[in-house]
Amino acid sequence: VVFAASESRLYRSADSGRTWKAVWFATSAPAARTAKPAAKKAAPRARAPRRHRIQALRAIRSDRGVAILVGTDQGLFRGTALGGAWKEVVTSAHVSSIHDSGSNVAVRTANGLLISRDGGGTYRNALLPLPANMIYDVAISAGEPAALLIATANGLMRSTDGGTSWAGLPAGLPQIS
Repeated sequence: VVFAASESRLYRSADSGRTWKAVWFATSAPAARTAKPAAKKAAPRARAPRRHRIQALRAIRSDRGVAILVGTDQGLFRGTALGGAWKEVVTSAHVSSIHDSGSNVAVRTANGLLISRDGGGTYRNALLPLPANMIYDVAISAGEPAALLIATANGLMRSTDGGTSWAGLPAGLPQIS
């Protein structure tokens, strides 16, 4: 099974890319809006659905099976490898990247770093040593599930406790500017 994303849709191919089927559209449910009161009672008008822009896509393999994570400019969605049963698991977050090592997932957002230990089902905020805009990239250790690396404006930092505390790596590594 192969997945690919455009700006606002997720596609699935079960035949190595020969044919594709849209399995998710990046919109949220329309929000009801009431029209201004008038002499006649006007019926409420529905607002058009919000359109999300897909920023990141990741297939996560864990003991619960394969999940697909779709990060958008407005949240994080989780679905199955078959492309059905989508759920918004993180709201109001601009997701820029998704990283994993088995059931351990790190999601970089405009406001920080989210950590999941259950294959992307639930998240908690990592305690970051710097503002989120100073973190450039994230890596999760395959051998140590709680070990994370972040590339920052001040060099590389490592956490061995799932993002609760951080330490700079030894001197001699280049500074990022």
